[in-house]
Amino acid sequence: MPEEQQILLEAKEIKKVYGQIIKTIALRKISLTVKQNDFIAIIGPSGCGKTNLANILGVLDKPISGEVYFQNQSLGKMEVNELAEFRNEHIGFIFQFYFLLKEFTTLENVLIPAWIKDEIVPARKIKRSKELLNWLILKNE
Repeated sequence: MPEEQQILLEAKEIKKVYGQIIKTIALRKISLTVKQNDFIAIIGPSGCGKTNLANILGVLDKPISGEVYFQNQSLGKMEVNELAEFRNEHIGFIFQFYFLLKEFTTLENVLIPAWIKDEIVPARKIKRSKELLNWLILKNE
């Protein structure tokens, strides 16, 4: 029998509302489970909450209610500095308007978070970055 995949990221009943007097519901009790090695896409029409959900899952924003867990650890109780360190270690973003630095190669742009953390990037991180770029069929020059 195949081994069951571990839950990597889980969102439970995420709710996001903007405004005090006139309230706009951006997310209404969204739940999501992502297991290790899953490949997911969040798709939908403009204005349906994709960016709000991505920002909450990536701990750039906080929900009004609900909770996000990474490897069964609640992210909602982390302090600002802990969240920044968590993002550096575990989250990668590709923004719609990707802010790549033109003076760096694709590989160097991918490795910027590692440089921030380690100054000298370990060979295993360089190797893994190259593997991922090749998997995505991106030129890593």
